[in-house]
Amino acid sequence: MSHFSSRPRRSSGCLVQLLLLALLYVLSHGPALALYSSGRMDGPFPAGLTTFYQPVSWLRDHTPLGPPMRSYAGWWQGVLKRS
Repeated sequence: MSHFSSRPRRSSGCLVQLLLLALLYVLSHGPALALYSSGRMDGPFPAGLTTFYQPVSWLRDHTPLGPPMRSYAGWWQGVLKRS
């Protein structure tokens, strides 16, 4: 019996971890953009990062999440310019 009862807990734990990983991925977009736009990193935004963040850019440009995501990236720009 205990073998079957631990399975839902394990799968829900995996789900929580995947959701947290997805959230961290989306939240890392703002600081990455701000590092390059603030001049702390030289050169243009690398093509590899553009490809990596393409799904997040699509969310920003084509969903109602766009304005909060732009505000979040702008906040990061302000933080990086001040320090």
